[in-house]
Amino acid sequence: MSEKNYGTVLFDLDGTITDSGEGVTNSIIYSLAKFGIEVEDRAELYKFIGPPLIDSFMNFYNFCISHISSILLNQLQRCSFHHSRFLLEMMKLRLLIQLCC
Repeated sequence: MSEKNYGTVLFDLDGTITDSGEGVTNSIIYSLAKFGIEVEDRAELYKFIGPPLIDSFMNFYNFCISHISSILLNQLQRCSFHHSRFLLEMMKLRLLIQLCC
């Protein structure tokens, strides 16, 4: 069997290696609370996972684009800390892969 050398390895992180459901639904709960909307059942927010957030907020909550812009700005501010931790974990994974290859 011949040895193959790969220059790039891709990981599908959304549901394969990581479960983003909790993070996505937490973000949606946070965003809806800014507009006084409380969510009783987190499972109803799973429909947000996958499609673009703009489309989901427009389709599921009839938000206008100015409300969605406000939501996205708030999310960027709120998530910067969480994303930096995630990126650190990805850098560790990359180093591990390099050490193994």
